[in-house]
Amino acid sequence: MKIASQPDLMKPYYEKYLAIIPEVVEKRDREFAQTFLNNLTFAVVADEKEEAAFQALLAKELHGSEHFLTQFLKKQIEAIDISKKAKKLCKDYLATEEKK
Repeated sequence: MKIASQPDLMKPYYEKYLAIIPEVVEKRDREFAQTFLNNLTFAVVADEKEEAAFQALLAKELHGSEHFLTQFLKKQIEAIDISKKAKKLCKDYLATEEKK
């Protein structure tokens, strides 16, 4: 089951996921951490609140620009931005279609 296919089931866990990211990266090996982060991310269905949380984590990131966590956080922020743009395009398209 893909998380993105059922976002309402995951929404109650967004804050916990975001809070535990630094701990998982620090205490687990890289392979586990990457698998954990990638398989539980909800970026494609996130909103501004979660985007701000990802940005806050990125601002705190001390591992450097090449670290996998830094790269992961940047990709999540980008995915959220793409998702927001797609939602806006759909909304604009529907508004245009309703006028016809």
